[in-house]
This record gives sequence, structure tokens and C-alpha cells, in this order.
Amino acid sequence: MKNGTISSRASIVQRSKGQSAVEQSAYISRTSLYSDYYGMTYNRTAKEDLVGAGVLLPEHAPPEFADRAVLWNSVEKNEKAKNAQLARSLKYSLPNEWDEATARQVMERFIKEQFVDKGMCADYGIHRSYNDKGQPNLHIHILLTLRPLNEDGTWGAKSRKEYVLDADGNQIPNASGKGYKSRKVNVIDWNEKGKAKEWRNAIAEVINATNEKAGIAERVDPRSYKDRGIPLIPTIHLGERASALERKGIRTERGNINRAIEKYNAMIMKICGFISELKEELKKGVFRFVFERKNRTEKDGNQSINPSVPKQKPEVQTALEMLQKQRSEMVVRPIFPYVQRFKDKRLLGNVELLAKLLDTNRLETWEDVRAFEEKQTEVLENCRAELAELSVRYEKWTQAVSDYDDYKQYQPVMKEYQALNGLRKNSFKKKHETELENYAIYRDRVKAVMPENMKISKPYIDKQLAEVLAQQEQIQRNSSRVATDLARLSVFKGNLREMEAQQRADEQTREQNPDKKHENTI
Repeated sequence: MKNGTISSRASIVQRSKGQSAVEQSAYISRTSLYSDYYGMTYNRTAKEDLVGAGVLLPEHAPPEFADRAVLWNSVEKNEKAKNAQLARSLKYSLPNEWDEATARQVMERFIKEQFVDKGMCADYGIHRSYNDKGQPNLHIHILLTLRPLNEDGTWGAKSRKEYVLDADGNQIPNASGKGYKSRKVNVIDWNEKGKAKEWRNAIAEVINATNEKAGIAERVDPRSYKDRGIPLIPTIHLGERASALERKGIRTERGNINRAIEKYNAMIMKICGFISELKEELKKGVFRFVFERKNRTEKDGNQSINPSVPKQKPEVQTALEMLQKQRSEMVVRPIFPYVQRFKDKRLLGNVELLAKLLDTNRLETWEDVRAFEEKQTEVLENCRAELAELSVRYEKWTQAVSDYDDYKQYQPVMKEYQALNGLRKNSFKKKHETELENYAIYRDRVKAVMPENMKISKPYIDKQLAEVLAQQEQIQRNSSRVATDLARLSVFKGNLREMEAQQRADEQTREQNPDKKHENTI
């Protein structure tokens, strides 16, 4: 869970893509299960990140469905179509502060209220994985049935046919005249548009309520990054083959794509974070320091708390000189949240670099500083807008790389099929129908992104993706330069605020003790 946002993914397990509900169940539960339909055993016991798993059922479900192998084999057996939709797969990030008992208890209650009480069978697995930097990632996978269960425990229909009627309530004949116009109507509302958003809102409420009760400060926003105007790109599905290699430490092309996407998304989040915090910074207004007031002389003859400032000297430069008298360099403290995003914070407190920034951009008054910050904030906004446009192309070409990988995976099957004749060819087609269909699907997807009359070309796809990455790097350089300048000003103003606060505190002490001498702090 990052930046107070729930990371989520919702998808349908589809037979047309060669997917299996049994395999998905084995994956989320880290078990070994056998699929009767595919005649395969899916062993997913290698990873040791399982925190908890279970199967939750409606009251009228057959008791044997508590065994996930029985449940999902029943689902696959009942679905006859070669393009059948088998299950719904959901994934949500959870707070890393939660322990195993909390995660299981809270999530089982959520699953029961949102899914099981509505008639769905639910299979879940909670994982706590770690990235290559050792950072934890607590998340839950939920696998849901799509068909309703009848009271006798048999599977019901997902939808029913409804005839379209005219204004008089009569059926309307088809154009062919052989039947009547009809439409498919869902028997249940599980597939209705907006359900994913509804479930996302529900889990956000559960997480926030649990965190509040546990004294965890973080609160999550149920809105997607897209709804919040943050153009993040979803990672691609690794698939069984790439996942197995990645687990062994072998980098794959799909894994490299996801790593590039994660880097890209991190840059977007950084820019969006800068913009949000800079807007808060700008609300604080222009500085009007104590030393800008008229000079006052203490009764004891000491030098004024507000030294004389030559009119011709710029007020920002004066502030910097006064700050230097008090300390040798600017101090970067945790109270400035904006600058904590920088790896080397010491450079932000370098007075010489600040002086160069002020001189180069002719920042003489606080109005100049404010105008500069507003202008640079616009530059960051433009960077974000450019990334939003770029993300469409980036997603297009990363998906093309993934589709090409799938296309090549099934190409040998197609070549073998094309080399056969007669009965052997028909027999091969029946046996490898799914693979041949997948080949056609991914071939058409890749063709769709190629220029007209150009053959499928991996170098062409790689070139397009490289161009997008080059543009990304340029935007990153521009945004980093701007953000560094703004962060340096933020540190400067933060130090001045502290100095002004100390001056006011000293003045208040003098007013309360007029007969006592005080050292000049500046």
C-alpha cells in the first residue's frame, strides 16, 4: 500500500486465454491442485509468503465445496463453452502494519459481507511478499464464483433471455423474420458496471476503521489513481512461465517491462507529490519578517534586534545574509515534508547553491520568489500532463511487447498445425484448439499496432518503446531540476520561519522582563 492509495486489480479468469480456476486457486493458496478439465496438476507450493487462506461459502452451498479443489473443479466441469468465464479474481493491498491475525479476521468479515452473503463462493489467500530491497507488501487475493447457487446446491444460470417489446408490449421480429429481438439480462448484479468501485470503497472503509481502532495513522483513499488525476500505468501479467523464472532470479522480458513501469510510476508519483506539497507551500504567502519593521533601540543601549537594512539591497539577499550570521548553512529538518523526498538532503542546505539560484533567476523580493515558485509549479504540472499523454503510448507498447511474447509462445503450435494434412490436421486442431485460438488472438493484437502493410516486427515494437522511454527520461531530468530548485527554496524559507519565530519569542520575553538585558540573537 503506497501513498495512501489502495492498489487493486480485478479480472476475469477466462478459458479462452488458457486460464484455469483451479490453477488460480492453487496460486493464491500456495497449494498443489489437480484440474480434471485440463488433466494437469498445478503445484504452487514454492513460495513461502502465505499469511492465511480459506474458503467461505453461502449457507446453501454443498459442504464438500469447502475443499477448494472440489469447488473449482465443479465450476470448470459445469462450464461447457470453450470461451467460458470461470471466476472473478480480485487483489487488494493491505496495511503492512497488520499482523496475521488482524488480516485474516478483518478480511474474512469483509469477504462474508461483500460476497458470501450475496451468494458467491469465495476462496482467498493473504500474502506478505518482499521486494528486492526487503520492503514488505501485504496483500490479499480473492477468487469468486460467477454463477449463483440454486437452493439444491446446483449451479444456476448467469443470465436469462428477455424479449424486446414495442410500445404496445408486443415482441419485435428479427430482420430475418425467423425469431424475435431479445437481450441478455444478468440474473445477479455481480457483473454490473460499478461493482469494482463499490467493493473498492467498501474495503477502504474497512481498512480505515481498522487502522483507527489500532492506532495506525495511515488512511487510504478509495479513489483510483486515474480518478485522482495521476496517470499511472498498470503492470502487465507475468504469466506462469515468466513468474517461475523470476522466482529463480532469472530476469525475463515481462519482468523487465514491469520494473520499467514501476520506475515510471514512481516518477509520476514523485512529481504529483511535489505539486501537491508546493501548492500547500504557496498558501503560506509572502514573507514579512520581523527585521522588516522599523528599528527599535533597547533602553540598555544594545544594538537593535532589527539591524538597519540598506534600501538598495534586495530583501531576499538581506534575509540570506542574516541567516548566515546565525548559522553557517541552512538546516534540513524532518519538519519540512516536501524535501524529504530527496536522497541527498545535504545539498539542499548549501548556501552557495542557494545564492546562485537567487542570482541566476533574479529573485530579489518575496514577490519574485512567489512568482518563481508559481511558474515552476506550472512546469511540473506540464510535466505531469506530458506524462499523462505519454502513458497512453507507454501502455500501448509495453502491452505490445507482452502480446508479442504470447504470440511467439503459441507460434510453434500453429506451425506444426499448418504442416499437417487431412485427418491428422483435424485431430491436432481438436487437441490444441485453445492454443490455436490464443495464437490468433495475440497475432491480431500485435498486427493491430503495426503500420499498415508491415509484417509483425519485434525490432519495430522495441524501437517505439525505446522512444517513449527516451521521452520519459527527458521529462524526468526536467522535473528533477525544477523540483530541486523548489526544494532548496523550501529549505531556505523554513529556516527563515524558524529565525522569525525565535525573534518573536525573544521580543515577547523582553516585553515581559523589560529590566533584564538580553543577548542579541542575530
